[in-house]
Amino acid sequence: MKKRLLASVASMALGLPMIIATNMYIKQSDGKLLSFNVDKIEEVYFDDSNLADVSDLPLKFEILSDSTVEVKQDSSYKDLSSVTIPEKVRIDGKVYDVTGIGEQAFHACYMLKSLDIPASIKRIGNWSFAYCEYTKEIKIPLGLESIGSYAFYGCYALTEMSLPSSVTSIEDYAFQNCKNLDLVIDNSEENITLGDGVFDNCKSVKYLKGDSGKIVDISKTPLKFEILSDSTVEVKQDSSYKDLSSVTIPEKVRIDGKVYDVTGIGEQAFHACYMLKSLDIPASIKRIGNWSFAYCEYTKEIKIPLGLESIGSYAFYGCYALTEMSLPSSVTSIEDYAFQNCKNLDLVIDNSEENITLGDGVFDNCKSVKFLK
Repeated sequence: MKKRLLASVASMALGLPMIIATNMYIKQSDGKLLSFNVDKIEEVYFDDSNLADVSDLPLKFEILSDSTVEVKQDSSYKDLSSVTIPEKVRIDGKVYDVTGIGEQAFHACYMLKSLDIPASIKRIGNWSFAYCEYTKEIKIPLGLESIGSYAFYGCYALTEMSLPSSVTSIEDYAFQNCKNLDLVIDNSEENITLGDGVFDNCKSVKYLKGDSGKIVDISKTPLKFEILSDSTVEVKQDSSYKDLSSVTIPEKVRIDGKVYDVTGIGEQAFHACYMLKSLDIPASIKRIGNWSFAYCEYTKEIKIPLGLESIGSYAFYGCYALTEMSLPSSVTSIEDYAFQNCKNLDLVIDNSEENITLGDGVFDNCKSVKFLK
């Protein structure tokens, strides 16, 4: 009788006619069917191990939607030494997914030593764990997407933390003054939007993917940039360059938390920078604009990388101190008078003359020009 009842219950659950079946089928989310012999089923139940009733928890929740809640701040947390946040919580008989940790939820909970965060959590809010000075362990699950401003500010006792690849946004000063923290991030720096001072005074930060060494924050370079597209910028002119003696242009720059490729040197960018002695141009640069280095009379060395495609009019006009330069085969366009009056320059071009579009007077008064092909 019990087995027949189970078969009937299973049939109703699946929207099937109420018949006595010998097999029960469960359709999974991927479309696959699982088959079970009803005669061998002893009991059917749902696993609710990740579900907790709100009355059994020390935590308080704010309802966000018809199906989601987040942990909210409560003064009673000051007495907690460890916390396990459930994936699901029952409130007034209704089940909700716990998807967030709200603003200042555990702010200055000095007694809190460890915290276990479930995979359902997508966001950790602003100041959530700030000044949790004695918290030694916080487990961050796969599934977390964003970390708010000052979220872990001043968590001095934290020594290790790993952030999964699902984290794509970390807001201002989120880990500032976590002075003992070794932070490992399972992502590349360019795939995460970072706010200001996110890791200031952390012990160490390591990215497991990508080459983060190529990214420079705009606050850490004397150069100014103009945004060209959603993913690219170019170096733009600024009067402050007059005091620079050497310049290294980064391949990538972070502006307001977003990473851009540096693909160009804009018009007149370094025009008449008399103090400039040397310049290192990265492989990301595709174009050197008009008059970019004109009258840089004391510049002795400019490294041109493979990848540069075009050089604008008067780009190096009157660069008297340049003695050697090599242009890679990627350069296919040199515009009017680009190297005019570079009177001490021996220029070597790794291409044939017919494969490059040349403007008027490109090499006028250069010392020598040699095509390798």
